[in-house]
Amino acid sequence: MNALALLFAPIALMVDRPYVALAPALLCVLVWARYRPAPRARLLLFTAIAWLAYAAYETRMYFWAKTVTAPIRVDLLLIGPALYVVTLGALVRWWNLRRATLAALLLLLAPPAHAQRPISWERERGVTMVRAIRRDLEKYYYDSTYHGIALDTLFEGTINAINRANNVSDILGIVAGSLLPLNDSHTMFVPPPWRDEVQYPWELSMVGDTCYVIGLRPGADTAALGGLAVGDAILAMDNFRPTRRTFWKLQYLYGALRPSPVVQFVARAPGGQPRRVIAHAR
Repeated sequence: MNALALLFAPIALMVDRPYVALAPALLCVLVWARYRPAPRARLLLFTAIAWLAYAAYETRMYFWAKTVTAPIRVDLLLIGPALYVVTLGALVRWWNLRRATLAALLLLLAPPAHAQRPISWERERGVTMVRAIRRDLEKYYYDSTYHGIALDTLFEGTINAINRANNVSDILGIVAGSLLPLNDSHTMFVPPPWRDEVQYPWELSMVGDTCYVIGLRPGADTAALGGLAVGDAILAMDNFRPTRRTFWKLQYLYGALRPSPVVQFVARAPGGQPRRVIAHAR
């Protein structure tokens, strides 16, 4: 068997058995479905469609050949190489997708690299956040006077403070502080999520103008709470005095801006004296 006959042997098989062309079409569809989210997988779908079209065409030619004597299939000289080239391209694409998937899997399994970004990069990111905040304020805020606040002065001071900051935590605090003068609990900066989640085992609420502990998480470690109990009045949290007007700021500070695993309270039990409590979160 010469090389040309060997090359056209699969096509010759399909001339007598057109349904065989469905096998590569089905295989390409299955591989395409596996890698479908990747745009580069479209070649696999195109190859499947090409084989399906060839199966339909060859079926028609199969019945046509039965109506003539010694049919000559010159068309196969074009169809065969075209199908081989498309299929070869699909095989190469499948191999590249397979390697990319394997590389991504290895990257996920590899230990994370804790590369420290330069502080100049963090400062630039903070300034970008502040400029975006100002654009949104000017576009969406309901009070065009911003409660009498001069935005030029406010944000110029904010950017100057960011350019002097030495760590990410300070930068995020400065960005958040740019909105606090509005004293609007519906307008605040939500920072990117922290890597370590802090869960507080206590629940606080304002009753009148006094903050109280109104609940503790079931199963909370009493030793970690440092004696904090339901019904205690909270006179201070880390030197901040909670009031009805500022309580949302404390929730914002401890819940989103700077979650703290340790909080120092000045608490007072009903009828008791103020005492200092150091409570630990999870």
